[in-house]
Amino acid sequence: PLRFADLNTRKLEELERMLKDEGCTGGGIAAYMRTIRVAVNSAIKEGLMSADHYPFETATHAGYSMKRLKSTAAPRALSESDIDKLKRFPFKKAPHLADSVRLFLFIYYADGMNFQDVARLKRTDVQDGRIFYTRKKTGRPINIPVDEVLSKILATFDRHEGHYLFPYLGTEHVTDMQQWNRIRKCLKRVNAELKDAAEVVGIDANLTTYVARHSAFTTYYRKGVALEHISELARHSSPAVTQLYLRSLGCDVLDEARKKLRS
Repeated sequence: PLRFADLNTRKLEELERMLKDEGCTGGGIAAYMRTIRVAVNSAIKEGLMSADHYPFETATHAGYSMKRLKSTAAPRALSESDIDKLKRFPFKKAPHLADSVRLFLFIYYADGMNFQDVARLKRTDVQDGRIFYTRKKTGRPINIPVDEVLSKILATFDRHEGHYLFPYLGTEHVTDMQQWNRIRKCLKRVNAELKDAAEVVGIDANLTTYVARHSAFTTYYRKGVALEHISELARHSSPAVTQLYLRSLGCDVLDEARKKLRS
């Protein structure tokens, strides 16, 4: 616990160093800092913190700056042929990687569901052939159909006991901090196993759960799904955000549209 009065530039710099030591990237650290900044702005608005103690840099105020925090990650969507390699993964040859590969495919088929939300899914969230959940990042309610493909994947995880659909959280993970720490630990292990899985099937990519998310949206686009529908599936604030998102993956919507115009 930290009082707003004790939150200053030095504390934020210490947090940045700690996160870097734990392997967090610049983009990830920036995401945490933006969350803190939102809390600080709300606190000032509600009279819980003095504006004179604002710890972040502004045009007229020296403070903690996020300008140097750049994301070094360059995630890309998998090609359809690479996705097919994962669909045909030799589970008997590498059974220790089975759960992580199936999780990747679940995220891919579940409209790019975030790992945080996947880990928190409970058995009671499946009702009437659909999965109902609230996205942790935005608090937005979402539901997706459980078709035959998703049903088969979920069945492979049904061997564990507990309230959750996937074996990442347990009854001992009660508080938000306990769940966050556990999810982060599990995500690190899953991504490490996905890298091994990529080598098994000959995929030249840094395979992670985020790649599954990127691949889902890009596949929708390749299949001709309208940008506004992809934006809804991605839960972006607008199709313009989705356009920038796809462009960052080397999938420029306008460039593709121009090709169709000239064909």
